[in-house]
Amino acid sequence: MSFHRDSLPLGLILQHEAFRKTLDGRLLNAPVTEPVGRVLDIGTGSGLWAAEFATEHPTAEILGIDIFQQPTITQPSNCHLMIQDAEQDWEVGDAKFDVIHTRLVPFHAKELQAVLRRCYEHLKPGGYIEMQEVWPPCRTDEPPEAPEHASKVIEWTQLRLEAASKLGIDQAIAGQLPKILHEVGFVEVQTQDHKWPIGPWMEDEKMKDIGNIYLELLQLGKMDASKELLSHLGMEERQIINLVEQVGKELGIGKLYTPVRIVWARKHK
Repeated sequence: MSFHRDSLPLGLILQHEAFRKTLDGRLLNAPVTEPVGRVLDIGTGSGLWAAEFATEHPTAEILGIDIFQQPTITQPSNCHLMIQDAEQDWEVGDAKFDVIHTRLVPFHAKELQAVLRRCYEHLKPGGYIEMQEVWPPCRTDEPPEAPEHASKVIEWTQLRLEAASKLGIDQAIAGQLPKILHEVGFVEVQTQDHKWPIGPWMEDEKMKDIGNIYLELLQLGKMDASKELLSHLGMEERQIINLVEQVGKELGIGKLYTPVRIVWARKHK
């Protein structure tokens, strides 16, 4: 690769690695045809996905947009990043894309359906959208009497969902994505569900790797992801700190996981 991702915050690297391992090294599930033309990456963050896709498809033109200015990497010449709120009018003119990729956009978007309508408008006929989303809260498949059901980790992720809903954001909307994409007008909607174990408790080696990555990611970002968000539930700072400290002690204990949903669909030709 012609870029150096080691300069990025560790959390961004871990998140990208977890998704890529989930897809067995691929960046997309959608059956796009070569050569790929124009690609839009919504919620691009540091631009890591965009840069890797640009490197794998050197004749494609990649545009990554995000509402936040993130630490970034040196991008390949066929990859460009810009600050853009996906919920506002896009500053891309009449540009049409062959592929639109999103990742974790529902964690920030209040009007997801409007964003997806805009995606539909800016896709070429026959173009693909793919959404790679985490689907909280974390869960367990153990029997009801198992100690996992009393986990502070589950409580923590449920509280974060409640807090986000007070801000008008449904962070668990991944379960509704196929229906929403159909309503917007997409066809050939396909869904693939995965699990991200918290820790290396699954027997499969690939899942152990994902579990280790996800555990590190949660440990790394648990306080930053909680302080401001949980304050919207009326929790005092000391309450939040105490909860997060308990969560930190329990992360990696028991058979907990967070669902991950990959959805791709096509615009009518």
